[in-house]
Parts: sequence; C-alpha cells; structure tokens
Amino acid sequence: MMYPEADSLDECDPQVKVLNTKFVMATLDTALFPSLRPSETVTLDEIIGGAANAQT
Repeated sequence: MMYPEADSLDECDPQVKVLNTKFVMATLDTALFPSLRPSETVTLDEIIGGAANAQT
C-alpha cells in the first residue's frame, strides 16, 4: 500500500487529496480515480470494501 496511514480521498479537481486525520499526505491526478465526483470525499474502506482493516 502506498499510503498506509491514509484515511480518505478528497476529490478537488484537478487533483485528489490523500488524507489522514492530521494532514494531506499527497495529491494525485483525478484521472487515477474516475469514479470520484467533484467535491466528493470517501474513505479508503469504502473503496476497497474493508480490506484496509483486514489482518494478514
């Protein structure tokens, strides 16, 4: 996982912000996340269906 401390993604065209509870960790091009709508914030758990909290 590229950003193991990330909690959510926030679409803010033309970028997607990778966030945790304290700060913006990275900004990425919106083309990498075509299903995010303008101004939409989603948790990583919503995107990957609970796999973020799975124990290996």
